[in-house]
Amino acid sequence: MKKSVLFITLSFLITSCSLSTPPYEGRFTLPITMAATKKEKEAILSIVNKYNNNHLDKIDVEIDVKDYFYKDKNTQVLEDLLSYSLISTNLISLTDVIYNNLSSEIDPIYIDSIRENYLYAVKEHSINNNINGFPYSTQPFVVLYYDPSIYDQNDIKSLETMLRKAEENNKYIVFPVNNSLINSSLFMGDNAFGPDSVSYNKDEEGNVVYNTNWDNEKGVEICTYLSKMLSSYYKKSISDPSTYTVFNSDDNISAYIGLSITYDEVINYHPNFKVAVLPSFQINNVSYQMSSIAVSRGFVVNNSKTKEEQSSAMALGSLLTTSESQLELFKVTNLTPSNTNATKSKDFMDNASELQRVLAEQSLNSFSETMHFEDKFYTVLESIGNHILLNDISDWSSFLKNQMDALRSK
Repeated sequence: MKKSVLFITLSFLITSCSLSTPPYEGRFTLPITMAATKKEKEAILSIVNKYNNNHLDKIDVEIDVKDYFYKDKNTQVLEDLLSYSLISTNLISLTDVIYNNLSSEIDPIYIDSIRENYLYAVKEHSINNNINGFPYSTQPFVVLYYDPSIYDQNDIKSLETMLRKAEENNKYIVFPVNNSLINSSLFMGDNAFGPDSVSYNKDEEGNVVYNTNWDNEKGVEICTYLSKMLSSYYKKSISDPSTYTVFNSDDNISAYIGLSITYDEVINYHPNFKVAVLPSFQINNVSYQMSSIAVSRGFVVNNSKTKEEQSSAMALGSLLTTSESQLELFKVTNLTPSNTNATKSKDFMDNASELQRVLAEQSLNSFSETMHFEDKFYTVLESIGNHILLNDISDWSSFLKNQMDALRSK
């Protein structure tokens, strides 16, 4: 009887250990060449050293500093990256170059751990619903800045409540609805059209052809409601209509729906302002949660390498994007982790700034900027936003159809 109990106990322990073994463990069979930023390199070497000190299998990685931030898409960049098996990418200007030409589809053994990241970040690192990268950071672009002496925590959940309280206090809200980065937040939330409501294909000549359903009844309803609400509010509150799209040090500004990257400027103008996730608006008792355009940084595996080289690179990509590794990258790069376990952790909450905690929360209602949108898309959004503010469209159905037809054309 004792032998049976011992056997069962040992079997359970062995099974438990095998189930808890990370998918990357034991897969570092070949040296890995890597391209990363200077700060990433510092964090990565620390993560690798910790692994090597605690495991029998060792990671052999050589990292070159390559910092392609906001550079033009060009073949020279692609050729430069071809020599590396694992590549860090900022996923704004280099997305098409890297993903369409370079990235390898990730081995299924890593998919479950990748899905621990914010949904938009996973989608951003995917092609045709196949995951092609390891996300490690999140950066929603649009957030809410507000004066806590005017608005409480319940007020900032509702756009209508904020507009009403601003008016009651002889203040105004800056909301650049004519800015295409910002006004996209009105349409891409789950209860509006959703983060997947805009997609695109490329024709034989490489032209981007969009597909969207924004010109349906819901689109007409949203634009009609917002144009009446916002234009009515601003006509009563501001003598100079251009003021409502420009954020500055005016003491009469009580809130600002704007870009997260301008946080320092906002706080410089209004030191008492706080930052929060975007509010919702309501039409016919249906709540529409505003959603932020966002970008996620991550690692991709070079598909031109041998299968064995790709296997080692994927193992490292997986190790570098665990919640623990993302927290280490966060402390060095100052980029908010995209792993939801990392952003829920005490370690993150203790070390994150007010803005970073908001970016983590806003990431739950965000959509991917990368790989989807080009100039034509933003031009259409800017046109819609301008007419919402002017409230000069009598037939939104025809207007939206014309705009979407232009977007859907070659």
